[in-house]
Order: sequence, then structure tokens, then C-alpha cells
Amino acid sequence: MYFDLRSSQLALAATVALTFAGGAGASPRIDSAYAAARLMATTTAGPTLRQYTGPVAPYTVVLRDAPLASYSGETIRTLSGNRQFALPPRTAKGHIDTKSSEALAYVDTIQQKQHAFLNSASSQVGRSLIAKFEMQHAINAVVVELSDDEALQLQQDPDVLFVEKEHMETLLTDRSSSFIGADTIWNGTSTGGVMTKGEGVVIGMIDTGIAWDSPSFAATGSDAYTVINPLGSGNFLGGCTGAGADVGHCNDKLIGIRSYVTGVASGADDEGHGSHTASTAAGNYRTATYLGGPFNISGMAPHANIIAYKVCAAGTGATCASTAYI
Repeated sequence: MYFDLRSSQLALAATVALTFAGGAGASPRIDSAYAAARLMATTTAGPTLRQYTGPVAPYTVVLRDAPLASYSGETIRTLSGNRQFALPPRTAKGHIDTKSSEALAYVDTIQQKQHAFLNSASSQVGRSLIAKFEMQHAINAVVVELSDDEALQLQQDPDVLFVEKEHMETLLTDRSSSFIGADTIWNGTSTGGVMTKGEGVVIGMIDTGIAWDSPSFAATGSDAYTVINPLGSGNFLGGCTGAGADVGHCNDKLIGIRSYVTGVASGADDEGHGSHTASTAAGNYRTATYLGGPFNISGMAPHANIIAYKVCAAGTGATCASTAYI
């Protein structure tokens, strides 16, 4: 219900929408996913947490050509003329084979066009622009430091889909499931009548650990559904076994907790982000009190199992921030 989002990563939220809405063989228009991401930001945004006060700030410049993930065989303009690329093969699980010659050829072309765009953009703004990040697979974008005026100038470039300034916002919503269409998977309306809420799925959360005592991770949610343990009821993994530091912290939903932080035996969350991501992915149906009112909330797959992997901890020198956007 409460989460932080780096606004220049709204495009990544759009990628998630494409991934879950499109399926292995679909090719939805990426514009609609971007629109959905922007809608979520504008309809639920709270106060800004971070603003850049200097003359420039990081901006994500999203370009119009489809990234590898959503390329559907259309003809695109390359540096040597128009070209239609062969679609890359898929693995047995339906995933794009990113190491195939077809995928590598497309990614290489997108990267070349990004470099050409940066050269052109440098001429437009009158100074050399160096990309901090270049992305071609899930999104076709570069991250560069720009002034607000420069960003407005690049927004007019016909090759640019949109430009987004990096800042932190507090986003408040209890309707995430309807925003991304998860409720239509729960009730089967978008899956040909096959209804699922994550039953039989085990989600591994690699983050800051987990608040094991939260109602979001209890064996039974407020909908009275008790999650089935694929290991067998009462069988757990990691620190929940033997003489582990988390014995007694697991249940048939939260079936394993492991800490990989040197000197930290328990996978209990002391930073908060791991619990946030775990509850977003697979938190139970529950009622939460916030700002004086009750809200009925859940994760996207409320009947799934969870194994929590703690890979960083506050005050240990481990870099929690780097895992926050895996």
C-alpha cells in the first residue's frame, strides 16, 4: 500500500506491465504500458522526497524504437537504412533467448542508434552528453544529466518517446492489482476462465530480509485461505531449520529464510525494503490501518509461497540500496 518509486524508472514499471500483460507470444503496444505507468504516478503521487538542486539532474530519455522485449518484427530505421529484423528464438519456458544471433543483432542496432542519438543531442544542447546508463533489452533508453531546459529541448526530438527526471516520490495506493490487471487473472476473465492467485508458486525474494511476524506472511490470510507448503506442512528451509536463528519464524506460506550477510544470522528485515517487495509480490489478503482508515490489501499473488534471502543489512556495510532496484 505504501511504496517509494524512482520516477525515472516509471518506464521499468511499464516493462513489468508489458511482461505480465503480454505473455510469451504477445506484442502489446509499448505506448499503452508507458501510459499506464504514468497514470499510476499522476493519480497516486504524494509529496516529493528528493529533488536535485544543481543545474543538472539525471534524466531517463526513452526512445521510440521498441526494446528487445517488445520488438514484434516491424521495420525500423537503422543507420544504414530501413530494416526488418528476424525475431529471436525463445527458450523452452517461452523466454527470449537474449544470447541468440537474432537478439544480439537487434540489441547492437539499438545501441548504435542510441550512440547516434547522443551525438545528435549533444549538438542540440551545445555540449557533450555522456550516458550514465544505456538500456536496450527491457526498455530502449539512456540516462543522461540534463538541465530542465535541455530536457524540454530533447523532448521535441522525433526519436524521443518521453523524458523523465529522476526524483523520489511517495506513492500511495491500495489498488495496484487493478492497475496491472492482476484481478482479471484472479477471477479468470483474462485467462480463459483459469483462475489463479499464485497457488503452487514459490517466490524467492533477494533483498533485505523479511518481517516474518507480519500478517502479510501468515499461513492463513483474511480470506481464510491457508497456503499449501510444497515441502509438506511444517517443513522449512534455511535458518528456520535445526539450530538456525529463524527457527519458529517460518510457516506454510513463508517456507524459508536465509541470511547471506556476514555476521548476521537472522533473515529478519531491519531495513524494510525486503518486506515491502515480498508483500507486494505475494502478501496475504489482510486489512491494514493507514492514515486513520482501514484498507483491504494484498500482494499480486496472495496465495503463493515465499522464501526470503537477506543479502544486506542496515549498519553492516552491506549495500542495501543496490538491492533495492534489482
